[in-house]
Amino acid sequence: MADTGAIVNVLGGLKALRRRVARQEELRERVRAGLPYAALAAVVARISMDQDEITGVLHLTPRTLARRKAQGSLDPDESDRLVRFARVIAHATEVLGTLEKAALWLRRDNRALGGNSPLEMLDTEIGSRAVEGVLLRLEHGVIA
Repeated sequence: MADTGAIVNVLGGLKALRRRVARQEELRERVRAGLPYAALAAVVARISMDQDEITGVLHLTPRTLARRKAQGSLDPDESDRLVRFARVIAHATEVLGTLEKAALWLRRDNRALGGNSPLEMLDTEIGSRAVEGVLLRLEHGVIA
């Protein structure tokens, strides 16, 4: 499982979050306040996501996404979903070795996920847990 530092790194670190976040409690406080839009932009840039992918994962319409960009921040629920997504990206990077491999893995259909890609599963907490379960099995050498 990814640690807070790895998650913060995926979110763009100090530059995107506008303050140092080193502990889980600090990240939770930032989520409750609403993360800066720059954190979303950092995630999108890190794994080269298109608008359809990010709006699907975060349950945002393109119009809401444009509003959040103009406002400069996400609401707490959207922030929570973004951190969940960043947690999975960080864990996949840790397990697979590079961010590039993790980005590819997230987009490939996976039999262990019923033929869905991990990215398709990340729109819900249940789906995210299923993806994390596959990553745990990979991490421990169990065929997934």
